[in-house]
Amino acid sequence: DHRAFHGVVLRQRHVCNSGSFYYNASPPRPNPRVARLGSALNRRNTGECLAALLDFTLGESGSRQAVAASYYAGFLGHYALDTVAHPFVYYVTKTSKYHTMFETFADSKLLELRGETLHSLPADRVVAAGNNKALIADMHACATRRAHGERISRKTLVKAMDSFKRFMAKLDDPEGKIYKRYKRAEKLLLGYPVLTR
Repeated sequence: DHRAFHGVVLRQRHVCNSGSFYYNASPPRPNPRVARLGSALNRRNTGECLAALLDFTLGESGSRQAVAASYYAGFLGHYALDTVAHPFVYYVTKTSKYHTMFETFADSKLLELRGETLHSLPADRVVAAGNNKALIADMHACATRRAHGERISRKTLVKAMDSFKRFMAKLDDPEGKIYKRYKRAEKLLLGYPVLTR
């Protein structure tokens, strides 16, 4: 029942928002092999990765299954958005170097539609696995092993989640300084503002 699933995700939305974390978002960075595998989960053998995450979720029960289902929904949502949006992002930015910057501004514009701003959103608390990090790490370890035949330790994956949370905390921009930097970068790169009008 999709309504029951929706309720589970809403109750665990901070976990759902953690649906994808970057293995090298901020120092200290895990080793390059782990960063490469983190990227590969979204690019190669994705069907096998998603199946492994789903099988892991179905193998859990009670509150652990609720957390796993919410995380799975976030991971799947992130993958679906990447699949649809990345061609446009690469077209606009002309390079992967400014990919994250463009996506951040796209996020800010979507928040504006809801009457919110990036700096009013406590991003590091919205994307927070809390005491569920070990469970999410186990899910990723299972998916990486099954889809790519490689092992990643729970400790390394927890470090990656902590790294991502630190990165999200850096997006706090109450004075609009990041916005001004991105506006200059858009003008320099594209010749005109796209998202910073």
